[in-house]
Amino acid sequence: MGNRAVRSAEDMSRMAPFTDRGMTADRTNWSTTYTSYYPLGGGIALALDLALRGRSDGLVSLDDFMRAMWRAHGKPGGAREGGVDRPYTAEDVEARLSEVSGDPAFAHDFLSRYVHGRDAADYPSLLLRAGFVVRKRSAGRAWWGDVPVEPRGGQLTITGLVSMNSPAWRAGLEQDNELRTMDSSRVRSAEDVSAILQRFKPGDALRVVYVDRTGLEQTTTVTLAEDPHLEVRPLETVGGSLTSAQRTFRDRWLSGR
Repeated sequence: MGNRAVRSAEDMSRMAPFTDRGMTADRTNWSTTYTSYYPLGGGIALALDLALRGRSDGLVSLDDFMRAMWRAHGKPGGAREGGVDRPYTAEDVEARLSEVSGDPAFAHDFLSRYVHGRDAADYPSLLLRAGFVVRKRSAGRAWWGDVPVEPRGGQLTITGLVSMNSPAWRAGLEQDNELRTMDSSRVRSAEDVSAILQRFKPGDALRVVYVDRTGLEQTTTVTLAEDPHLEVRPLETVGGSLTSAQRTFRDRWLSGR
């Protein structure tokens, strides 16, 4: 979600000239502020498909929206490679979605929030309709952030950007810091870090000693959080039972062409 807080899906797409096989001479913060519009767009398409199916009892889907776009603007790769015969605007997209859904308010809200805006769709509710559960992958496990570390020159160094708004980020840890100790234990590998974190639970305070970019030794306290990473599981594999409505919705969705 850190990336979403910085750029909308629309903004991400404008980064394409700089990120699609683009090389930079200097460091960037793209690893914490940018998500490729390919997986991001795929996620939004999933949300739209499930929303359209849910609103219409399975009668309308993402396929209907894409067909409407193609009828009005041409399929990709028409007269020129990579383009469409009749280019469209964001307003055109909203107009086609209004036509397909039969609800201009829905179309405007969906695009305003998830494409032009920075909201994330309510995937737990959307997927539950098909009998899939979104849940914490490591519920109850202490987490200090996504902190890339590698041994360098005999020291364990943070080699990339620390995930935004994570406990480590809030505690002031950043790229190029050399980690000395965590909970008074010397750390020399990523495995050492993982083993130490397993001693703690969310909400605990973890004392970290490190050397900053200027070469000075510093001490900070990281207030650990619960691991936020998610997974999607079929309801029946986590002790639940599908309702007849969920089974029907899932079968229609997954068997669609």
